[in-house]
Amino acid sequence: INMLGSRVLVLLALGALLTCRAHEDDEDCHANDLSLPSIGLVVNLSKYPLHAPGAALDALIARCRQQMQDDGAFLLGDFLLPDGLAQLLAEVTAPTPVESIKDHTVFQKPIDPTLPLDHPRNELVHAHIGFVNNPLLPPTGILNRLYSWDGLRDFLAAVVGVPLHRSQDRDGNVYAIINKEHHMTTWHFDESPYSIVLMLQPSQMGGEFLWVPNLRDKPDDVLYGTIGDVLHGRGITRRISPPAGSVYFFQGSKSMHQSSEVFGPAARITAVLTYSDTPDFKVSDLVHEQNRWQ
Repeated sequence: INMLGSRVLVLLALGALLTCRAHEDDEDCHANDLSLPSIGLVVNLSKYPLHAPGAALDALIARCRQQMQDDGAFLLGDFLLPDGLAQLLAEVTAPTPVESIKDHTVFQKPIDPTLPLDHPRNELVHAHIGFVNNPLLPPTGILNRLYSWDGLRDFLAAVVGVPLHRSQDRDGNVYAIINKEHHMTTWHFDESPYSIVLMLQPSQMGGEFLWVPNLRDKPDDVLYGTIGDVLHGRGITRRISPPAGSVYFFQGSKSMHQSSEVFGPAARITAVLTYSDTPDFKVSDLVHEQNRWQ
C-alpha cells in the first residue's frame, strides 16, 4: 500500500471509530472498531483462530462446549500474546483502583426477612476487592476494543448455543480486578449471565478460581444445602490457577464462584468482559452501590 493509500486507511479507521463513539449503544458499530492495535497483536489467533471459520474453529468450539457441559467453565492457555498481555496489564494498572469492602449474601441481594438470618440464603460473606471499572479505562484502549470484537462474542455464543449481547452497563460491562495481599472476591453468583476473565497477572500464592457448576439450577434443598456446605468448608468445588495470558469463561449467574484470598506481594490482576443473553442487560443499583461504581 502506498503512502496515500495508508493515509486513506487511517482516515477510514478514524472515521469509523468516531462514528462508533457517537453511537456507543449500537452493536452493529462494534464490529468495525478494530483500529490499531489489531486483534492479531493481542490474541493468539494462530492457536485460537476465532477470526477464521473452518474446521479448526469448529473443533475449538466443540472442545469448549464439552468443557462447559462437563465443568461449567473452560480455560484457554496462551490466549493472549506476550506483547498484548503487557499492554493490557499497563492499561488496567494505570488508574487507581477503587477499594470495595463489603458484606453481602452469595446472591448479592438483600436479606430475605421470611428466612432465618443463618439460612444460606441470608448468610453474609466478606469481600475486599480493588475495582477498575470501565469509566476509568481508555474508551479506545485495547480492552474495550477486544470487547468490541464480534469474533470473540460470536465464538462464545457458539460455545453456549445462544446469541450473546454486550452488557449495556457502563460500569459492569468491562472492568479489571486488582486484588492485593489479603484481598478476595468471596463466594457469590453474578448478576451478569456470562463472563470471560483474562488473567493478566496471577498472585504468588492464593488467588485460585473456585466454582460450583450450575448450582443455581438445582432444587432449593440442593441449592441451599450446597451453599451452606461450601461456606463452611464442607463442600466440593472445582478449582484452577490460571497462568498469565490465559482466559477462562463461565456462566457466573448459574455457578457460585470466588477467587480465593491473595498472599504475597504480587497482586492478582484480571480483566473481565461480560455478556448477556438479553440485549438490554444492566446490573442492579445494589451491586453498583456495593462495588462503589460511582
